[in-house]
Amino acid sequence: WEDVDLDHFVVCGAPVGGPLCLVRDPSKLVALPSHSSTLPRLYIYSSAGRKLAEVDWGEYSSRRIVGIGWTPTEELVVILEDGMVIILSMLGETTSKFNLLPDAGTGFLDMAYFFSSGFVAMDGSKRLHMVADLSDPTPSTLPVGALREAEPTCIAAIEASQSASGMVEVFVASRDRAVHIVDEEKARTRDSKLDSAIVRMAVVPNGRYVACFTEGGRLHVLQSDFSSVVLSFAEQLPLTPPHQFVWCGDDAVVLSWRGEGIMMVGPRGDWVRWNYADEESLVLVHELDSVRVITDDFCEALQRVPPAAVAAQQFGSTAPVALLMDAMRSFQDGDAKADDAMRGIKQANQLEEAVSQCLDAAVAEYTVDAQARYLRAASYGKCFFDEKQALRFADRFVDAARKLRVMNALRAPEVGIPITSQQFDHVGPEGAVDRLVTRHRHFLALRICDYLRVPRERVLLHWACARVRAGVARGESDERIRDTVRAKLVGTRGVSYADVALAAGRADRPKLATMLLECEPRAADQIPLLLAMGEPKLALQKAVESGQTDLIYFALLDIRRKVLADKSDKALEQFFSIVFPFPLAVNLLIKYCRFQDRPLLRDVLFALNRAGDASKLLIKEALAAPSRGEKEEALRLAGEILKEGVARGHKDLQFHIKMVQEQAVLVNVQYTLEEATGESVFVDTAVTEMLYNCVSAGFHTKAVKLRAEFKVPDQRFWHTKVRALAESGDFAMLRKFANERKSPIGYKPFVDACLKEGNIEAALEYAERVTDPEERIAAFMEAGDLRRAAEEAIKARSEEALRDIV
Repeated sequence: WEDVDLDHFVVCGAPVGGPLCLVRDPSKLVALPSHSSTLPRLYIYSSAGRKLAEVDWGEYSSRRIVGIGWTPTEELVVILEDGMVIILSMLGETTSKFNLLPDAGTGFLDMAYFFSSGFVAMDGSKRLHMVADLSDPTPSTLPVGALREAEPTCIAAIEASQSASGMVEVFVASRDRAVHIVDEEKARTRDSKLDSAIVRMAVVPNGRYVACFTEGGRLHVLQSDFSSVVLSFAEQLPLTPPHQFVWCGDDAVVLSWRGEGIMMVGPRGDWVRWNYADEESLVLVHELDSVRVITDDFCEALQRVPPAAVAAQQFGSTAPVALLMDAMRSFQDGDAKADDAMRGIKQANQLEEAVSQCLDAAVAEYTVDAQARYLRAASYGKCFFDEKQALRFADRFVDAARKLRVMNALRAPEVGIPITSQQFDHVGPEGAVDRLVTRHRHFLALRICDYLRVPRERVLLHWACARVRAGVARGESDERIRDTVRAKLVGTRGVSYADVALAAGRADRPKLATMLLECEPRAADQIPLLLAMGEPKLALQKAVESGQTDLIYFALLDIRRKVLADKSDKALEQFFSIVFPFPLAVNLLIKYCRFQDRPLLRDVLFALNRAGDASKLLIKEALAAPSRGEKEEALRLAGEILKEGVARGHKDLQFHIKMVQEQAVLVNVQYTLEEATGESVFVDTAVTEMLYNCVSAGFHTKAVKLRAEFKVPDQRFWHTKVRALAESGDFAMLRKFANERKSPIGYKPFVDACLKEGNIEAALEYAERVTDPEERIAAFMEAGDLRRAAEEAIKARSEEALRDIV
């Protein structure tokens, strides 16, 4: 470490050999060197003591830090007392912020606990606030229950995948020796039945047990449901709570006190203590299978010795791996006993077990010499395999060698990831590569990808985004940055230039982002980003060029939503200037608007000099409008559009103007009639139907005025009135109407109307007045008077009519 005394800092380490976060401990007075800054800082170091980032913390210096933790992807999470949660990348860049408290500014947090995927925090009102998944942080408040009356001493949590309820369970210990178990649905209380109140808790990685340290200076390990005590331990333990309290794997608890070193307590109550030269600066980092111990001078791991290594190195061991190691040493010394030893191992059918244990011990070692020793022994044992055994172990030997080379590269001081074999298996090759990428170790990440046959696209993508940000920070030209990125990514499949362009856009270099998007062959990746960057015309152009209807609609609807948000004429002109250069887009827009946005369709058609089509839409809107004002306004607009069309040279629209004017008069008359008569039968009807309704309702004078106003021809008027009078049963008025003057339609329609309503007598009366011989004969026949029909047929000398009658 360079000029760093860990005793002066609050330190939080990330798992899987991850980085360390250092924040100066506000409870300690520190003499700063003359060259040091007095401004609050947050530091991020690798486990090898190399500084990765330095963050100016002045903005948050007035607020106390309640908790610090790391996400599984090595993002730093800092919780402040006012509920603000800040998430930073490993290189100190703030990636997101949110407030944990539902009512910001109304309370303060007292304590927090991190589990692998999230965290839980408690405020001064004893409310628990949780984020279960930091990859998608959504704060929630848990039930309080009896916790409201308790005096909390510490908290812990168990993940949903490990709890019996299938939900995250929070454990809150209180001064009355109770433990409150809280999940999203309920809160319940258990009596811990321990000697005193619990002041420290730690949950085992597999979720089965909870280690508790009490005020009485005792260590207890309980089942995770607090139903029973598995272990109680008090030997050599100070009464003061430990400074750090973590699990080592799944079967041992590690405690440390300032100035008193480290104590490890095993599953059967066995214990061991280590003293360190600089015990004030100890930092313990909980790992999946071990505990990382970090001091001012070194980083080491406390880990259970793997069974294969125990079998190989235990004094007097007769395990197959120990016999194989002895045989290899004899072979290297030129001793003939090596052959006898190998024959004995093979005859006992222990050769495969011996080679397997050698490989297991090799990947568990940290030093290259020990790794090589075990691999040489495994290779020596392979020489005695038969063909089937050799085939079975060929891949495993290669995999172990590759794994060791990768882990050794990760453990190098310049990289600073002291990862173990079990941790490497937990995160996988992809996870190891991702950790290198976040540290900007792109070259090593690419080499490992090629070596382990892992896809390298995400490494190249991250490098390209980092190269863009670095180029922008250095003030390089857009062309230079684009050419550098393109030269590296040329011929690489699976890397989207859209993601790189997004990085350029976030760096406030829109021109560079557009240039990078030009290199993107997939339109589906180009278009959303172009729209987000404020390049709607280029986005629509790319969509049209792709020929994909869904992409064109996507671009059109996004442009419509953004450009037409303010509903102004200027916005409409801007929208048309973007869309109209692309005929295919215009046609699709018209098709869409016919069903979804008729006002916009009217504007589009008018702008396209299609006044007739635009007016038709308004007329349809007028017919469908529910109120008089809406109908009249739509017709008025239709008339104005048609007049504008005539002014533009469409003389054929003159007739349409006249029709619209007449329709406006008709609407006025319809509503006037309804107001005058109190009958709701006139609106949205044709003139003929209006006449019919007037006559049927007995408003004969109004029917005559309506006929005159709309110049209804005599024949249509007489047909309509005859039908209306007959169907309304007003035969007296029908007779009066027939006698007013000579009927212009004859009297056969009178006969037909009366017969339709079943009035035979009236029908015969009007049949007498029919003058046309054929119609007269037909009238009497239809009325059922065959004698008169026959007489009329004889008068007319119509043999055909007589045959029909007979």
